[in-house]
Amino acid sequence: MWYGLPFVSYGVLLVVTVNSIGAAFQLAYLTLFIAYADKRRKLKMLGLLIGVFALFALIVSVSSVFFDHPTRMTLVGYLSVASLISMFASPLLVINLVIKTKSVEFMPFYLSLATFLMSISFFAYGLLLHDFFIYDAFQEE
Repeated sequence: MWYGLPFVSYGVLLVVTVNSIGAAFQLAYLTLFIAYADKRRKLKMLGLLIGVFALFALIVSVSSVFFDHPTRMTLVGYLSVASLISMFASPLLVINLVIKTKSVEFMPFYLSLATFLMSISFFAYGLLLHDFFIYDAFQEE
């Protein structure tokens, strides 16, 4: 989301729009989860959520204060690519379970399809803009 703002890169406002909507949905989901979870899970999830917000604030403040615009774009771009690689690599752990159990029960089709279509969309968008950080990050699918 930070990468799409004009403070970091120009002409990719669609990135911040899509990511803001996704973040709002995730925050709504987490709020419901925290509201109905047992105390142990509630505290764990609150701690993780605070950690994510703190890391985001740290990245925003450090990149804003210590780096000029081109360096900020490169730094935030590489951080985005690293986080997206980890996000897209995590389902690989599920594939191991699918192979062991010989069942796709743990790998929902519609979630996989939606992720694939989103990845293709951002890949095409990044290619059209000639923005390496957009199309490279989303071609991990």
